[in-house]
Amino acid sequence: DQAYAVLLKSYLLPAGLKGLVFAGVLAALMSSLAASFISISTLFTMDFYRHFDPQAPEKKLVLVGRLTATAIVAVSILWIPLFKQLDSHLYIFLQSIQSYISPPIAAVFLLGIFFRRGNGKGAMWALVLGGLIGLARIMVEWMDPANIADISLLFWLREINYLHFAIYLFVFSILIMITASLLSEAPFYSRIRELTFSGGVAAYALDSARGKRFNWMISATLVVVLFGLWGVFS
Repeated sequence: DQAYAVLLKSYLLPAGLKGLVFAGVLAALMSSLAASFISISTLFTMDFYRHFDPQAPEKKLVLVGRLTATAIVAVSILWIPLFKQLDSHLYIFLQSIQSYISPPIAAVFLLGIFFRRGNGKGAMWALVLGGLIGLARIMVEWMDPANIADISLLFWLREINYLHFAIYLFVFSILIMITASLLSEAPFYSRIRELTFSGGVAAYALDSARGKRFNWMISATLVVVLFGLWGVFS
């Protein structure tokens, strides 16, 4: 985490070039953040706010987008002091946050393709319950281990490795979506036929015997590589 900062502060670069590199880093960072803020504000305005106010004029939508971006910036700034409380390494912190948020989303996405019986209610339950468990993991990381040592579930939730937690959360989200989908009405197959693997996706991906063999070969190679990397670095 400190290598790049040391490179900029050291004498490896002359004064003028050092300032130019630093300005380039700031410009790249600002452009990336600006793109993220614009994407988030657009998503909120067009997919959420417009749903509740469909007759809103364009001027009002622009204002809502600007206010949303401002709120996201404020929340991001307030989030900075929490970095050191969770982990001193920025990369590990970002990966751990991903492991608390991504498993329910990945479970819903994969089941939406491969599980034809899945529906919107099952997906919503998986996202809500999986998200709450991920949020609970973040909250217990802020707690002092001594205060929750007598509560075995909370202590286990805090001490488990974030990668192992991601596996458990992924499996839990899959089970929740399958259960909730089976307990509610089935979706109309005509609406999802082109979106599931048993429909148009399968016909597109496996349109020939040669393509089928190639897909299976690539998938098997990927699995072998992943398990090999896991075995080497575990």
